Parts: sequence; structure tokens; C-alpha cells
Amino acid sequence: MLATTLQTTSPSRQVRELAATVPRATTDETLHRLLANLTSVLGAQRAYVTEAYGSGMSRIIAAWEDGKRGSQRVYELAGTPCADVMRHGVQVVECDLEGRFDLADTSLGHGCESFVGSPIVDHQGVRIGQLCTFGAKPLVDAEMAAALVSLAATRVSAELEYRRQEKELVEQRRKLEVFLGNLPGMAYRCDAGGRRRLELVSSGCRSLTGYCRKELVDEVKYWDALIDEEDRQRVRNNVQSALAEDRNFETQYRIRTRDGDTKWVLERGRAIKGKSGRIEYVEGFVSDATALKQSQTALARSEAYASAIVAAAAEGIITLDTEARIDSANAAAERIFGYKADELIGKDVQVLVPEPYRSEHAGFISAYLETGESSILGKGREVLAQRKDGSVVPIYLAASKISVDGETRFTAIIRDVSERKAAEESLKAVERRFRAVFDQRQSLVGILDTDGLVLEANMKSLEFAGVARDEVVGRPFWDGPWWRHSQSLRQRMRDAIVSAAVGTTERFEVSCPRADGELTILDFAVRPITDADGEIVFLVTEGRDITQQRHAEHEARDHREQIAHVSRLSALGEMAAGIAHEINQPLTAISLFSQAGARLVKAGDFERMGEVCEKLNQHALRASAVIDRMQAMARLGERTKERVILYELIATAVKLAEAEARLHDFRIEVDRCVNCKPVLADGVQIQQVALNLIRNGIEAMLGQDQEQDRVIHVRTRCLDNDRVEASVTDTGTGISDEWADRLFTPFATTKESGMGMGLSISQAIIRAHGGEIGFRNNEEGGATFWFTLPTVKQEYRHGE
Repeated sequence: MLATTLQTTSPSRQVRELAATVPRATTDETLHRLLANLTSVLGAQRAYVTEAYGSGMSRIIAAWEDGKRGSQRVYELAGTPCADVMRHGVQVVECDLEGRFDLADTSLGHGCESFVGSPIVDHQGVRIGQLCTFGAKPLVDAEMAAALVSLAATRVSAELEYRRQEKELVEQRRKLEVFLGNLPGMAYRCDAGGRRRLELVSSGCRSLTGYCRKELVDEVKYWDALIDEEDRQRVRNNVQSALAEDRNFETQYRIRTRDGDTKWVLERGRAIKGKSGRIEYVEGFVSDATALKQSQTALARSEAYASAIVAAAAEGIITLDTEARIDSANAAAERIFGYKADELIGKDVQVLVPEPYRSEHAGFISAYLETGESSILGKGREVLAQRKDGSVVPIYLAASKISVDGETRFTAIIRDVSERKAAEESLKAVERRFRAVFDQRQSLVGILDTDGLVLEANMKSLEFAGVARDEVVGRPFWDGPWWRHSQSLRQRMRDAIVSAAVGTTERFEVSCPRADGELTILDFAVRPITDADGEIVFLVTEGRDITQQRHAEHEARDHREQIAHVSRLSALGEMAAGIAHEINQPLTAISLFSQAGARLVKAGDFERMGEVCEKLNQHALRASAVIDRMQAMARLGERTKERVILYELIATAVKLAEAEARLHDFRIEVDRCVNCKPVLADGVQIQQVALNLIRNGIEAMLGQDQEQDRVIHVRTRCLDNDRVEASVTDTGTGISDEWADRLFTPFATTKESGMGMGLSISQAIIRAHGGEIGFRNNEEGGATFWFTLPTVKQEYRHGE
């Protein structure tokens, strides 16, 4: 990989990639981005930034391993190439790293072939750590690798030095906050335009100009508007010239106060530039020139910290003398505690400390002055403070000691954190409500990240698997204890999570055992959850126990089969007379042909016996066919669906009904569709539906005059939507409006002896086959009952 990188990437581009940083990034982000770029340029496997940590030890402060962030840890230098870097400087091991060093399984370079390391030095040249890379392959260009790692180490040194300076600056700012309430003038921030639009001003603006801060920023707006007209152009030229030459400016002029008075002021300021080198704003300080000599010392100290003066305006600042009496309090402190500054000045700071902490806090300053030790000074912490009205407010307190002209003072910077605390409590309350609702869900619910790792699992799912929450959180969901019994089910879960991670909701049924071994059927779903921008942020899994539902469905199916069986037996019973007549005919013929055969035998006429036996066989088969159809209709039990031709099923049902039709002097005419596609059906159940409709048609026509042509028309035909239709048409009285809406309702019947279950059972059978059933009254009289079934493809195979 290194060879490819160095051949295809120019050195200048490598340096640019190595120096790439994230705008406004933190030191941590900068270090990891640097390591990521370094491993990319070098083709390295791992990269680390470390710092010295005690005797012979080193601590990792940033790590990039196998294309992602690594963990921070402490390791021993002895016996590693890192030790040579700390002793001798830049080190390069081109190949056979483990041959030169005895690297344990836990060492940084275990399993690697090459190493490049460079020390990290501070501003005094002291080696404070190192930057090192480990490659999985030997180095191709060792000199280039060493140069790039050294360059990166220099960049890291600058970043760590910047972080150190930033910490020092924060500490310096804290020590100088005491001057905010006592500065004899006004600090400001404005833009760099000629009129200088004000953005921020300190509270000293009132005594200087007569305007409060809000009036000055929102109403007056431009500092140039207060400058006397005779001085305005001169001041503008001085300031713009200094900004153009990138130097501080100092100028004296007159201003008009709110009361219309003229006042001489002294202004000092400077341009503040951004990273691009362009001026972002101007900061400065304006003081009353009549008190210039008295304020020169305070001004000199405050010039370099004008930006800190403005930034601290939102925090309360209180100064104390060595007797713990309050010297000053700024406006923010007034807002926090509800006191006016003059109400606090001269009082013991204990007035702001609530019980029971007041006694603990008392005397801390005198104790510090005596011993030089303090548990408060120089440390920020959250404590409780007491307002004027007696209420208690949580604050963040940072206290420090300062010396001004040889006098010791203590300053406290105070931030009201009540809103943050309230937000934290609100967040905790939301978390408690979420946990209560989440754990009360009766289904098995889990929350996963988009990689399928478990973030949360509710109590029901944990009880189902018999595990604790920490046993599943952080693990891949498909490796969880719920699916441990089945490798194929684990793979099914993994596939479902992969689909959900790209936006597809997956839903299916699974069977798995509970912790107690009981087999459970779950209606399981994995669905993605998106944010306001439509991005998938996490996945939700839900398993609903449908074991009892499935058992109930099986019981209902068995019950329906039993009812259908009773209906078939009832129909057969009602057709018994016709069927008896149907069977009696072949039996009579068998008897007659048997007698004829006997006479022929007695007469010795054996030539015609073959014809007699053939007739006997035909009539016996005819009787057997009638009995077979009756047995099939009377048989109880669940049947399998097969690929059949609807007309053939209808023809069998017609043969069963013909006996009853002839008994009542009816004819059944069949119109067959010769090109109908096959259907997937339980033949006996479909025959039962057809038989119910034919017998209903016969019964509807029983009251007709026998001189009329009493015919039942049975028809099958193909529809355009891949469906086949069967219909039974009679010439009876039709269906009245009174019965039209409840004709398929169980126990609804117009027959004196009927159960009212025939059409209800027929409807259940057809719907279970994916079809529809209905009726229509004919214009010429009578009614047509019909049902449709979906066709199957020709390549369908039994059992699919």
C-alpha cells in the first residue's frame, strides 16, 4: 500500500493531506484527523500520539487503528521501538519489526512489519512524547516516511503547545476578572467600518456616556455618532490608518454624553483578526481623560485583555478582601443573587452561602492565609448559593487569589447553572418515563444502531431470554440469546437488519423457545427510524407473541371443517332419496342381468355370457362411482390444496346433485369453459360450495308449475384478471331486499328446516381460497350465485 501511495501522490500533495485539519476543530479532533491522514499517506496500519507518563511509561492520547479511532491506554516503553525514539530521536524500522523487538500480543506493534517514530518536543526542546506509525508491510521509501512522520510530529507539538497556552490563557483570564466592575471607563467591541458599529460594551458605558449598554448598542448603534463633529474625521482617520497598518491605536477626543455634555476621553484599541488574516472586529477601551493619570496602571493591565472583559459580562464576579468581606459585585452577580451591588459591598460573603454549608465555608480565607492551603482556590466546582429572597440556586464557582499593588484580593467567578440543572432533571424525568413505558411494553422490543448493535432491550425481551440487560447491550442483535437455538434464524435476523438499515421494513414470523423452554411463535418486525432530515438514526425490533392467536386459528379452522362436514352430511341426508334412486337403477340392472346369465347357463348358451358380464361390470362401476362421491363428501379432515381444473370439480358436484334433480323433475345444464386455467384448491371443499349453490337453486324452484321448463344452469368461464368464475342460475323467485344484506350471515335461512350455515360456510371456504362469492337477481327472474378463484401459473408444482 505504501508503494502505491508514494508513486501516485506527489510530496507536496502528501504534505497538504497531512496538514489538513477540520475548521474550528478541538485538539482531540485535530490529532485524530492528523493520524488518519498520516496512515492514509503512508499506507500504515496504526498511528499513535503519546506523552510521557511517569518513569518508563507512556500514555496514548490519540490513536488511529485499522481505519478508526483507537482507545487511550498506558503502556511500558522498555523493549519497544518507542523507547529508542524517546532516547535517540527519529527511528525507522523498514522491515522485520518483530524480529528486532520482542513484541507481546498486547503491544502496539504486534503483527506489524515496519515502524516510523519521531519525538514530540515542547517549546523548550524537551521530549514530552512521540508520534509513531506501524505498517503491516515493509517500508518502500523509508526517508519519505521518516520525513512525513517528523513533519506530523512538529504539527502535533504545535497543537499541544497551543492547548497548553490556551489553558494558561484561561487561568490568566480568571485572575483578571476582578477588574471588570472597577475599570474607570468602557470596554467595547465594534466592527472595523468607518462609523464603528458597536457590538458589545461594558457596564462602564453609563458613567462615561450616560447611556446604558442596551441603549448604546441598540439605539445609538455607532460610536462615531457620539464623537464631537469637530473631532470626528480626525478620529476616524487615526483609527483607520492604525487598522490598515496593523498596529494599536491611541487617540484623545471629545464626545457628547446623553445629557448633552462634552467630555474628553482617551481611546485605545486594536484590530482582532481571524485565521484568514482579515480583520473580524475591533476591541478597545475608552476612559475619561480627566482621570487619565489615576487610571494609567489599570489601563495598562486591561489593554491586553479587552476581549476577556467583554466575554465575562455574562458571569457574576465578586471580589473579597482578606476578611472575606465583599469589595465589589458586577451586574451579573446582582441578577444571580437578587441584591444590588451596594447591598453586598462590605458584607461577609457568608450571606450568599446557605445552611448547612455556611459553617463549613466560614473561615476558609483566614485558614488559607495561615496555611497557604485551600480546597477551593484554583478549582472550579458546583455548589449551592443563597439568593436575597432565601431561595437556593445551583452555581458553578471558580475562586482565585490575585495581588493588586501589593494587596491580596480574592475573586469569585459565578455562573448560574439552574437552567442546566433543570434541563438535566427534565432529561432524567424523560429518561424515567421512557424507561417506564419501554419496559412496560408487552412485546419484545429492542433498539439497535444502524450496524445492528443492541442499544436497548426492554424488560419483556430480557425475561423472554432469561438474561440481564448488560449481557446483550453492545452485542450484535443476531448473536443475541433469543436466536441461539438456530443458525438459520440468526442469519435471517442479520439479513433483516441489513435491509432495515437501508430503509426497508422487514416483517415475518419466527418460532423460538423462551428461557423456560416453551416454544413461542412471534410476529417479528425490524423497521428503520429516521430523523427530521430523513436519515436513518437507529432501528427498532419488535416481537409480538402470537402463539395463542395461531392456536386459536388452528382451532377455528378445525371447527370450520367440522361444521362443513356436518353441512355435507346434512346435504347428503337430504339427497338420500335421490341418491338411493341413483344407486337402485344399477343394482336393478345387475339383478336382471344376473338372472339372464343364469338362464343362459341353464340353456347351455355360453356365447352371450361375455356380453352379460360386461353389462354387469358397467352397472357395478356406476354404483361404485356414486358411493365414492358420497364417501368423499362425507369424509372429515383437513385436505391439501392441489392444482385442479374448476370445471372438473363442478362436474362431480353436478353428478351428485342430478339424482335429486331428477327426483323433482329438474334438469341441470352445464356450460363448460374449455380454456380455463387451473386453480389451487381443496377439491372436496369447492365441490361442497358448488353443491350448496345447486341445491339452493333446486329448492328455490320447487314451487314452480311442473309444466314450466325447470332448468338449473351451471357455468364456468375465464375472467380477464387471472380468475375463473363458476355460477349457478335458477328461475325461482330471486332474493328479496330483506334478505340481501344478511344472506351469508350464519344461521340466516329462508328454509323451514334449514340451519342457515350453507352460504356462510361457502363464503368462508371461498375466501380461504383467495376468491370472492356473491349473487345477483336476474332480469328474467330467479337469481345467479357465483364465486371466483385465482388461477395458478402453469409452472406451479405441487407443494410449492
